[in-house]
Amino acid sequence: MVSKVSEAVDKVVALGYDHPTEFEIITCTMFLYFYKENVDFAVVEVGLGGRLDSTNVIVPMVSVITSISFDHMNILGDSLGEIASEKAGIIKEAVPVVLFPQEEESLKVIEKVCLEKECTLIKVEEDSAEYLETADCKQHITLKTGKEKYDIILALLGKHQLLNCAVAVSTIEELVKQGVPVRKESIISALSKVKWHGRLEVMNTKPLVVIDGAHNIDGIKKLRDSVERHFKYKKMVLILGILADKQVEEMIETIATKADRVIAVTPNSERAQLAEELKVVIDKYNIHCEAEENYEEAYLKALKYCDKDDILLISGSLYMIGDMRKIIKDRE
Repeated sequence: MVSKVSEAVDKVVALGYDHPTEFEIITCTMFLYFYKENVDFAVVEVGLGGRLDSTNVIVPMVSVITSISFDHMNILGDSLGEIASEKAGIIKEAVPVVLFPQEEESLKVIEKVCLEKECTLIKVEEDSAEYLETADCKQHITLKTGKEKYDIILALLGKHQLLNCAVAVSTIEELVKQGVPVRKESIISALSKVKWHGRLEVMNTKPLVVIDGAHNIDGIKKLRDSVERHFKYKKMVLILGILADKQVEEMIETIATKADRVIAVTPNSERAQLAEELKVVIDKYNIHCEAEENYEEAYLKALKYCDKDDILLISGSLYMIGDMRKIIKDRE
């Protein structure tokens, strides 16, 4: 959600929580910080779902709904329609909505809410962005929105980033329409420099070391496809850590079967699938698996299994990826 911060702060304070949750305190602190720093515009990422999320106190200039997939089903619901209903909770009266291409079940829910709240719905089309080539860990793409055509060198890898880029550009175009001064040249320049730590991030070469926080089945499928698309290698060594409340077995089947060897680790979370438990599941799909609790030992062991033309892929929980990234940077 993109909003004028000064208009949101008073609403947060006025709620007067008697027993605020940790997330409500964080949200209030965030808005207060923006206010004190005199931020003109803020991009506020919704936490879990949307309808009941503590960030959902603002009336934004534009609401953005990205890819809706099966995640946090124990809270958001077991169907895409139920999950989409929770996501649609951020939609406000007469506020434009930019929408990532969705499955039909999710799309119907979003369209219904937008109609009820008289919102302009800006739907990003599946074919709006075209991939041309990969060079120097960047993608050369062309993008066509409802208003403009762009030739872009995108500094983010992954097929899914083409549509993410289209969503971001469509959002900026809507803000420009509302009077925010952003030039086309600035959009193109920013996309060539953008960084997203822990998302298909190349940490080293020879061997190629790539980390990615793909933490649900949709993310793992996109990771598998992106690795095949952008990288050339002889064999893959995989370090994998997953939270227990995810679609663990389906995620393992998707990615572990592509690896020559797998090292299971335990993410630093109370919701983690323990490394030894994870190994038991991985063994069904890849017998060349071992469990390792120490992250640094897992990384050093994985490197020993790699030749210079191989890839070491580290993926799963974001709780694990951040710690692994620090270990890699410290050692290199």
